Amino acid sequence: MSPKWSLLPLLPSLLIVACGESGDDTGADAAPVTFAELQETVLVGSCGGAGCHGPATVAGGLLLEGDDAYDSLMNDPCENELAVAEGLLRVAPGDLDKSFLYVKVTDARGMGDPMPPWDSLDDAGIAMIRQWILDGARP
Repeated sequence: MSPKWSLLPLLPSLLIVACGESGDDTGADAAPVTFAELQETVLVGSCGGAGCHGPATVAGGLLLEGDDAYDSLMNDPCENELAVAEGLLRVAPGDLDKSFLYVKVTDARGMGDPMPPWDSLDDAGIAMIRQWILDGARP
């Protein structure tokens, strides 16, 4: 085989490497997550419709289903005394550490049980909440 053809078997591997992902997984090009998307994709099925934060049972005074959900999440104070003592809001736009919602779905930091109580959210659900808060918690 001539020297110029000896590299031919490597061509598919080189194409895969050259055309692969850049490794930049920051989501900088992604559109900001809206509350309507978050509510439909994560909150109603995992939190609201499950009976804890829906219209029938508004646990902790937090409603996550229906038209008043955004207002409840953004404007009503936390009812958890430890969260209030640490200066947490239900959601602090752009600040995960001060957002009680994010704390409760990730580790709860000793502020009661992690949520939801029966089964933790999947990574995609947590990532969506995280991104929504970091994007400014838009309606």
